[in-house]
Amino acid sequence: MSNGDATTEMQPDHEVRMKHSHMSLGALKHCMQHNPGNENTCCGYFKLLFALLKMKDEEIQHLALEVLVLVTRNQDCVNSIAEAKVMGCLLVMLMLLPSSDLQSYRCYTR
Repeated sequence: MSNGDATTEMQPDHEVRMKHSHMSLGALKHCMQHNPGNENTCCGYFKLLFALLKMKDEEIQHLALEVLVLVTRNQDCVNSIAEAKVMGCLLVMLMLLPSSDLQSYRCYTR
């Protein structure tokens, strides 16, 4: 089997993982959006959430950023993010986003 064959065999598996990642982040976003007070469940997972901001998939980046915007309403989450020392990743991501995208996240902060 050549390397090209291995790549095509793995691609459907990769697509399934990406689909599941989209669905999981979407579900997490909806849970945080419609169940205020449950933000603490994300404490301890901020390195993972911030790592998702580095992915090439724009939908995953946006979903992860939406989750982060929602959970930062909670002071314990803000403290947990500070302890995880991942703010540099967020600042880089915010610099790369067009300003029109940043405006869309304002609705979560009210």
